[in-house]
Amino acid sequence: MTRHALLPATLLLGLAACRQPGPQIPRPYTAAEEGLTLVYLNPSLPGAEQAARRLQVRVDKVVDREDGALVIFKSFTVGTQPPFQATFVVKGDGVGLLSADGRTETAILPAGFPDGPQTWTRGDVAYRILGRAAWSGAASVLPEDRRAEGGVGTWVEAR
Repeated sequence: MTRHALLPATLLLGLAACRQPGPQIPRPYTAAEEGLTLVYLNPSLPGAEQAARRLQVRVDKVVDREDGALVIFKSFTVGTQPPFQATFVVKGDGVGLLSADGRTETAILPAGFPDGPQTWTRGDVAYRILGRAAWSGAASVLPEDRRAEGGVGTWVEAR
């Protein structure tokens, strides 16, 4: 009798385990969705000045590299000025800026970010992790799978 009760309980436990969410897919700490356009405004500026200083970032193209890294091509526009392009490399949870000739990478976020080093320096710029922060407005700029996280991310200060 105990055997017969154990079988349905084991089956139910197995089915419940099948419904558990799988492992979370790691996501880079930079915009990496092809076609995504982000706009940054300083709301403390007067309206006309907000538009003149508005920063728009567009992810033009994302390519998988042979070594497992992502190469991300972005366009940046400030106000009405012509856009300029930059290429980023994402690998090992780190983010780097790729030189124009494609030969060298300057690290922006260190490998292992955000659990790795809490401070780092690149050239004349010193970075430090201030902690976790949340998006205070509607998180409609975030991809659908990130909205459930409430827009919580890691705040990094650059000086």
